[in-house]
This record gives sequence, structure tokens and C-alpha cells, in this order.
Amino acid sequence: MTSRVTTSASMQSRAPRGAVTGAYVGNTTPPPVDVDALFKRWDAALHTRSVDAVVACYSHDAVLLPTVADEPHVGHKSIADYFKHFLAGSPRGTVTERHVQVGWDMAVDMGTYSFVFADGRKVTARYTFVYRPRAGEWLITHHHSSVLPEQFCKL
Repeated sequence: MTSRVTTSASMQSRAPRGAVTGAYVGNTTPPPVDVDALFKRWDAALHTRSVDAVVACYSHDAVLLPTVADEPHVGHKSIADYFKHFLAGSPRGTVTERHVQVGWDMAVDMGTYSFVFADGRKVTARYTFVYRPRAGEWLITHHHSSVLPEQFCKL
């Protein structure tokens, strides 16, 4: 797996005193972030096939733009509805390339991953996870996944 961590200058800036940023006010420092551990937590939740375990990785106002659905899923109820169907295939995810940007109250994990399903199907996709601290823990606030264009160019 290729992995690169960068810190964007725009993401390094601190919120001004008194500004509300997520669950943090002023210059209160968010907890440290380990993006690889956050992905592994999400993937481990997939392995349980528990919709509740997967949804617990997302903030209440999260937006999911999934690989195998046409519409955005916003909030826990809609995200749970999506994962009820996705988890039925027993997916196992693997990151193949990762680029990370970390800032004061946001971490962005983007790259490519693949899923192998119990029936042998394999889907490779581009992904972006945006994590923000909520009530002392890093949660997914945005998750976008799209099939690689090369799979469509063969048609």
C-alpha cells in the first residue's frame, strides 16, 4: 500500500478564540487522530455485519455518497438503510493507496480501496473519508466512494 501524510497550510490554522468548531470551543485541542486506526475501526465494524456498529463510526449529520447506490445518504437513519444492504454481502475492505491531510479539527483520508464479497465479487473504488472530532472522538462526517473510471472505459 502507498501511504502519504501531508498537512495542508489551510488545515493547520487554529480557530479564533471563541469560535465554535464542532464540539470544541476556542483553542481547545481536539484529541490526536490516527487515520489508519479510524479506517480499521470502520472496516472491523463492517466485519461484524452489525449496522449499528458501522453507523456508530459516523456523526449524526454525516453524508455518505456510496459506491453502489445512486443517492446521497444523510444522517444515521439513511446511512443505516444503505449498510443493511451492503453488509449482506459480507464485504472485506483493503486500502491500496492512501493520502492523508491532517489539520486542527479535521482529518481527510483519501485514496483507493477494494472490497471482496463473500460471493467472490470484487469492487475497487476511490474513497474520501472526512473525520471531525465530535464529543471527544473522531467520527466520519463525510464519506465518498466511487468505482474507478477504468472499469467503465472497457465498455
